[in-house]
Amino acid sequence: MTLPLFVAAAAALLVTFVVIVHLFGPGHEDAPERALVPPLEGEVTLRTTYKYESGRLQAHPVRVYTQYYYPNQTVPKGVVICLHGIYAHSGGLTPLFDDLLQRGYVVGALDFRGFGRTSGRFGYIEKFSHNVDDTLAFLETTRAKFPGQKVFVVGISMGGLILLHTLLRARQGLIDGSVLHAPPVLLADGVRPAAIVEAVFRVLVKVFPKLPAIPTHGSSRANSKEVEEAVETSKQADALFYKGCLRLGTGLNMLEATLDIQTQLHKIEGPFCLIHGDSDRVCAYEGSQR
Repeated sequence: MTLPLFVAAAAALLVTFVVIVHLFGPGHEDAPERALVPPLEGEVTLRTTYKYESGRLQAHPVRVYTQYYYPNQTVPKGVVICLHGIYAHSGGLTPLFDDLLQRGYVVGALDFRGFGRTSGRFGYIEKFSHNVDDTLAFLETTRAKFPGQKVFVVGISMGGLILLHTLLRARQGLIDGSVLHAPPVLLADGVRPAAIVEAVFRVLVKVFPKLPAIPTHGSSRANSKEVEEAVETSKQADALFYKGCLRLGTGLNMLEATLDIQTQLHKIEGPFCLIHGDSDRVCAYEGSQR
């Protein structure tokens, strides 16, 4: 290769590298466009049926979206905080909200960083502990807002993993009871990448943490083709449901949080209910059996 060609090739590689770092490198993004996405039909219905309020949990530099729904009865039975799963957002949990509201509970929820109406690159977890920090802050806010009420927390999939880590750090009396739905305590066979691939990812994540490079896995096998199709249709219709490949930073943060909780489960205290289907293809059922 002649010198001019070598220089041109080197320049092209440098430009490519700079562009990729700019697109997928570290750093916070405000992402205000997601906050402007219209509510889902289920959200609209719920907001016309029950008293509703939304707000922001100030967690500099991130604007964390929060919301509460109030039952129609004067004195609620308690407060239930719902933690959404990966790819999802709190607005997709309205069937659960509706059931709890009909039973007389106040319902609260937040969107985790990078998901739903909270700022951050869509689908990107910069640091798993940030989600725990935000959950603890929201719980403290909820306690102050509803003095004397019992506060329960429901964590779904990733939300269950966040809840487990939250229980490790929560002060006594902050959470009265928990429901863990399919928490990723143990990954199913074939979910964790091969050792050599994981090693490459661990190098790349230092420079390109937002790179969407990890293929996603279907989380479960439905009881019928119709159910699978209905779930897939709802996901595709939801602009705030993340549909891309798993970002490197997100995948490795989830992996580390899963491995870490395996060594600390014995430290978790307080009453909880654990729910897990045995057809889960990502969060191994055997992990919950332990």
